[in-house]
Amino acid sequence: MKKHGKNSFLGRYADIVIHYRYVIVVATVLVCILLGLGKSRIGFSSDYHYYFGQVTPEIEAMEELDKTYANSDSIYFAVSPQDGGTVFKREILSAVAELTDKAWLMPFVIRVDSVVNFQHTRVVGEDDLIVEDLVREPTKLTAVRLEAIKQEALAEPFLVNRMISADGNHTGINAVLRLPGESPQETATAVAQARKLAKIIERNYPVKVRLSGVHVMNNAFGEIGMMDIQNLIPVMYGLMILILFALFRSFTQVSMTVVVVHLSTIAAMGLVGWLGILLTAPSSIAPTIILSLAVADSVHIIKTFVNAVRAGKSKHDAVRESMRLNFKPVFLTTITTAFGFLALNFADAPPYHDLGNITAMGVSIAYVLSITLLPAMLAILPNRIRSRDEVEQQRSARAWRGLARFVTQRRTVIIVGFVLLTAGLSVSIPKLVLDDRWVEYFSKDTVFRNDADFVQKNLTGMYSVEFNLKAKGPNEISDPTYLNAVAAFADFYRSQSNVYNVSTITDTLKRLNRSLHNDDEQYYRLPEERPLAAQYLLLYELSLPYGLDLTNQLSMNKSSTKFVVTFRDVSTVELRTAVKLGEDWLRENAPDYIQTIGSGATVIFAHQSDINIQGMMFGTTLSLLLISLTIFIALRNTLYGTISVLINVLPFAMTFGAWTLLMGKAGMEVSIVVSATLGVIVDNCVHFLTKYIHARKEKGLDLEAALVFTFDHVGSALIFTSITLITGYSILMLSDFALNRALGVLSALTVGFALAVILILLPALLSRFSQTRMAEQLRQKELATVTSQ
Repeated sequence: MKKHGKNSFLGRYADIVIHYRYVIVVATVLVCILLGLGKSRIGFSSDYHYYFGQVTPEIEAMEELDKTYANSDSIYFAVSPQDGGTVFKREILSAVAELTDKAWLMPFVIRVDSVVNFQHTRVVGEDDLIVEDLVREPTKLTAVRLEAIKQEALAEPFLVNRMISADGNHTGINAVLRLPGESPQETATAVAQARKLAKIIERNYPVKVRLSGVHVMNNAFGEIGMMDIQNLIPVMYGLMILILFALFRSFTQVSMTVVVVHLSTIAAMGLVGWLGILLTAPSSIAPTIILSLAVADSVHIIKTFVNAVRAGKSKHDAVRESMRLNFKPVFLTTITTAFGFLALNFADAPPYHDLGNITAMGVSIAYVLSITLLPAMLAILPNRIRSRDEVEQQRSARAWRGLARFVTQRRTVIIVGFVLLTAGLSVSIPKLVLDDRWVEYFSKDTVFRNDADFVQKNLTGMYSVEFNLKAKGPNEISDPTYLNAVAAFADFYRSQSNVYNVSTITDTLKRLNRSLHNDDEQYYRLPEERPLAAQYLLLYELSLPYGLDLTNQLSMNKSSTKFVVTFRDVSTVELRTAVKLGEDWLRENAPDYIQTIGSGATVIFAHQSDINIQGMMFGTTLSLLLISLTIFIALRNTLYGTISVLINVLPFAMTFGAWTLLMGKAGMEVSIVVSATLGVIVDNCVHFLTKYIHARKEKGLDLEAALVFTFDHVGSALIFTSITLITGYSILMLSDFALNRALGVLSALTVGFALAVILILLPALLSRFSQTRMAEQLRQKELATVTSQ
């Protein structure tokens, strides 16, 4: 028999904590405060490059694009007349002109394109090519000139569904930025200036200005992360305190729990600052998760302490009893929770690594405080434990006894019922579609989501793919074979129903060829000779104003061009399919030297979502194996270990099945939810099993009595910790970040299913296997008796 008295390790450890309780309280609080000072160093990342993980062909292709051409990441101003009419009016074009001019003055801007400064070409005399702004002096435009501008703009492929809507009712100004990368606040600074400029234009003209573009989306990620920290944590604290008061009905016990939880969160977030981890929208929910998880350890330790005092033990003996019964299960749940969150490191995107690592640090700190600071406070502070009156005690015992009798008598029905329920829900899981739409990561309540939706519906798309189309060598882009292949590639993509716009240098050459032939539409085609094409490009480039050159389309040595396709609102699966179609077309129809792959930020994210999910599935499987092995070693019982693994897996099958039936599709949240809740399920399961084993082996209780003992000692704790966790995860539904909202719903569902599984199915399984084992022991005993005779 293993010793559990004062001479055991746990007994000696509890004595040390009790003896040095004041030193421990002061030391742990000081350490947490020192760690918490790092919070002032926490920064937010608004750079989408931070989401890039391992180097992929798409990332390599994008890096080559960035080195070869001018940057294309931008802030996009969408301008619409307030009266809903056409933009080809003097006051509207005046607003666009002023916005275009002032956008040049914004921080980090290197290029501004709009319908106003579009470089229109015309020929004067025999061959004098004039390149000038399409709109000049908008306040002086006549009705005839306005109509001419409209016709020219709506006939230009570069502008339609990029800078001007096909119906002419909306227009855009695209401000390209090059961030120096010296401060994480650069994006926020640029977007703040853009918002200020938009308000000035709206105040001075009858227009509505909406902001979109990569930098605006990046900034929205950072803003949502900060809003979640500011808004969700106070709500979580308030609800957690209310739930704890309902459980403990003691200000002292609630205060001790809050101190442990608060210090755990402060220390963890302080470490984030000291380690230089940048927060993002996914990792910003770590404090809320830590708050939820840290409560469980304290609740179990305090609840056992209260039961021991009510049983007649002194305060210090109650601390020893609580440490003896909870030290191992709390350690196991901390290890398994950490395993679950560390599995997020198998995701490709670093922000999910950060979420996992921050939460793992937080729960580990919570464990240390739970076995040091918390028992020390229990040994110091006066705990006026309210004795349960006889009526309340009898009511509680009757309720738990009734549940124990129900699960033992109806064990077969319960087991079959859960099997059927799980099977019924799980059968739909293969139909779950794993897909994402980046803009839909944001709530419809956010300004960015509303503006982005409007721009995508009425003007141009947020999703694009870029191809670096290489010619045979320097100055070879004028080769007719190359140009015809590029033009055919553009025609292919323009034939696709989900394409808004194709930007290619061949359209410019066609326009130049037409202009130099007296605007004869028959000449809107590519030059047939290499020297002529080269001459056109040179003539055009020499005529372009500063800042509007062709470096965003042509390489410096004229050996390649950038080909950009802008899509309508597409999902990651649809975008990957569209990119593959283009790559296949090049492979089948273009010369070998042109072969390339599609890239760009949205393409990388589209591929990364699939990589993330695959990596997380592997990480989750590995963490489940490690957790199962840990439980097997800790429980030292194959039967209980097997049951615990089954109990840990079932809630996920039920959750994913229910989600598939309700929603039909999911993104990264399906892989994160396992990490976010696996430790919680293991926590409840381990606490239940350890108390049950204690009742059977040490107290020698029969099956029903052991279940009553287990329910009485951990039942209310499991219910209240589960309610706390469900509440904490449900609070995530208040987030404006869709991934966090979905994660909250999935996690709350999982914890709810897990509570039902542990309180009903687990005791039914224990009852079934206990009866089977008893029957086997009786059979062996009878066989031995017969044999001896």
